[in-house]
Amino acid sequence: MPTPLPARPSLDWLRKRAKLALKDLRRTRPSARLAEAQLAVAREHGFPSWRALKADVDTRRASPLTAPVPPDEELVAQFLRLVGTGELAEVRQLLAEHPALVNAVGPHPFWGGRPRALHVAIETGRQPMVELLLRAGADPNGTNAEYDHWSPLMIAIGRARLAVQRALLRRGARIGVVEALMKGDDRTVLRLLKSGSSALPPAPNHGSLLMFARTTRAIDRLLELGVSTEIRDRWGASPIEALSRLGRAGRPLVRHLQRKGVRPEPAEFARMADRASLSALAREHPGVLRDPAVMMGAVDFRHHALVRWLLRHGADPNARSAAQSQQTALHSAAWNGDLPMVKLLVQAGADPSLQDRQYSATPQGWAETSLEVTSNTKCAAVAEWLGRGQTKAGPAEDPPAKRVEWKPLMDAAFNGDALQVERLLRKGADPNVLSNSTQRHRPLHRVLERKKTIPKHRGHEEVLRLLLKAGADPYRRALMSRMTALALAATDSPQFVSILLPHAGELDLWHASVTLDAERVARLLQADPAAASVADLNTLTPLHYCAASAMFALSGRHQEAQLEIARGLIAAGAGVNQLQAYAGHFSIPPLYYATGYQDNPAMTEFLLQAGADPADGESVYHAADEGHTGALEALARLVPRPVLAAQATNALTGQLGWGGTRGVPWLLAHGADPNALHETTGDAALHAAARVGASEKVVRMLLDYGARPDVRNRDGLTAREVARKSGNAKLAALL
Repeated sequence: MPTPLPARPSLDWLRKRAKLALKDLRRTRPSARLAEAQLAVAREHGFPSWRALKADVDTRRASPLTAPVPPDEELVAQFLRLVGTGELAEVRQLLAEHPALVNAVGPHPFWGGRPRALHVAIETGRQPMVELLLRAGADPNGTNAEYDHWSPLMIAIGRARLAVQRALLRRGARIGVVEALMKGDDRTVLRLLKSGSSALPPAPNHGSLLMFARTTRAIDRLLELGVSTEIRDRWGASPIEALSRLGRAGRPLVRHLQRKGVRPEPAEFARMADRASLSALAREHPGVLRDPAVMMGAVDFRHHALVRWLLRHGADPNARSAAQSQQTALHSAAWNGDLPMVKLLVQAGADPSLQDRQYSATPQGWAETSLEVTSNTKCAAVAEWLGRGQTKAGPAEDPPAKRVEWKPLMDAAFNGDALQVERLLRKGADPNVLSNSTQRHRPLHRVLERKKTIPKHRGHEEVLRLLLKAGADPYRRALMSRMTALALAATDSPQFVSILLPHAGELDLWHASVTLDAERVARLLQADPAAASVADLNTLTPLHYCAASAMFALSGRHQEAQLEIARGLIAAGAGVNQLQAYAGHFSIPPLYYATGYQDNPAMTEFLLQAGADPADGESVYHAADEGHTGALEALARLVPRPVLAAQATNALTGQLGWGGTRGVPWLLAHGADPNALHETTGDAALHAAARVGASEKVVRMLLDYGARPDVRNRDGLTAREVARKSGNAKLAALL
């Protein structure tokens, strides 16, 4: 498929590309002419000749440039996932249909932040994808504020992707202060910082620029300009910790900071394989060698000899990280594709069946996900070793399949292509296959997932029937949420529940509650009232499932059944405030599912009257963020004003910090205090708006509701100072 030209293509750049192509041709055929290379470039972009390409470029540059319609957020999210998983054909197709996607900002497909496609392609090590995006007009500089000020070139330098660095520089990537620091280019650093502290850019990750220094001279210059040695980034890392993450290369930098009076933690020495310093510490504090952070530092940075030494001194082979996913050392080794480390830990007693506390995945799952996300082929050997019974955990039940086994069927199911699904099933495709992608799809789940970009149609109904006829099990769990297909249908695509039910047999209490089978619920509760408060493996109770059901929208009869089930569950002892433990650190009550997951005013009202506590940190936040007007009206009517105002205050700064603005008017109108400091981030509303570059309209709305620009956050900064540090001069001037 031809690569689309950007909206304002450069003829000079196309000529340069033709000359580069000519050099490549002449390596194998010295007699090649420039006209042949020009023709190859023209055909790459779908033109029959260089003359036709040039005419199109001239026409585009002569015509006024109309502002493109920004792509839909869900389309951007889909595009970034395809970029991250290396789907070149699908990315080309979407770029042809929506050229603006090439520089669109959206949610990261694998972790937090809002990158552009170029960021994701570089991070995941997909050189052909990087080249495709650059040819399609990806800006090597572009907007990076929403990705914590990480430029594509910074990522390429940090990950030592030399070919990508060269490609970005050829396309005009600028070397700023941070890029020069990371390259260890003292001459450029000193030149750029000649004018003093005014030349200091915003530090990525809201941390300290010292984290990016790679020479002692650069460290000295930054210290001269007052750059902090103490400030931690958004992940809680200090400058000395960040430098230790360079491994052995960080030793001279950490020692230089030590001489300046900055004290390293033991984990810093482990990351740098500094056994001598650890030994000295252990003479005074023997327990330091059993510190989980020390073990994690040694494993993360592949220091095999140091890990053996730590194990001999009593270190725990099942040590866990204290932050983020709280994974074990074995998870980290599996993610790195470090098979010798994996074997070393297992032989020392590491348990391969342990799960991390964010995704509930085993080390084998981490290896498989890393293979997809980072393209590290060594992870395949780790996944195979962990999965073939070499460990005490043995192979996983229902293991995920290889990509070639699941992707054709999954794509056809997602698109509702019944003919292709039928062909694949006839050839022996498994209707229950589990993908080895991060999302852990099954064909039934792929059909049922709600996607704005792929509206459901008759083809999806036919695909469901074909899969069920071939033996697809509606009770098999999949996705990161570990939902059954039947529960997913009831909460996301209720129009398909009637197709699944004949294949589901006798429903348990959770599925009877989510499909709104009031008669079945009543019979089950009569037989065992205590089941009303029993949670499933997702820690969801029947009341959670009842509140999450989308089937109430099908008819008034379904709405009545939902309320009848909720009444019966609570009468049998279900806790209206019983919490679901989600992703290791969120506590989700049933009320959230009626307000933030669905927009269900009747269920919201019922739960509140039954004693649901709206001060849960989730219900008001997500109802406002999703624009669920019915649920919001019920909350405003039934929740005491001071309680509602406190929840609105917390939600206001939290939403702004994630770039969300849809709920801001409602939150302000219902008592949110724009000057209160958020308990987690330490920012007030204007600080959060300044960090993410909120629109002038949003900032003026905050000011109209009494937001004060002179309020200082937990770091002692005003919103104007935050805007300046974030590189937003226009917003700083407004404030």
